[in-house]
Amino acid sequence: MKKVAPLILAIVMLLLPACGVPTTNPVPVFMKEWSGTGTKITETFTARAPWAIEWEYTCEQMDDTDVGLFVVHVYREGENFPIAAVGPAANQSGTDISYIHQSGNFYLEIISSFGSWNVKAHN
Repeated sequence: MKKVAPLILAIVMLLLPACGVPTTNPVPVFMKEWSGTGTKITETFTARAPWAIEWEYTCEQMDDTDVGLFVVHVYREGENFPIAAVGPAANQSGTDISYIHQSGNFYLEIISSFGSWNVKAHN
């Protein structure tokens, strides 16, 4: 019995961290960043699900007839129809994070008018 007790204690100590201990969310890993004005198609990058698109858009309308537009289309490599589209409504500045729940190789089409933008991909 004296030899069994330390063995049981060792097993309990190994299993204890896995029983009901909350885990923290992993820190997102920065993958790519793009910024500019106008439209841009990015290079292809690899991401594993879930990954995030963090964007910021500053609308710079000149007058009431200008329409500030910003949208990011997410494409899977080799496909020509987006799997997601993120961005604010027309004529609005904004920032947000959107999550993509697919793994693979992707590229972004960033469409903008009358404003500047910054887009980051995190895994």
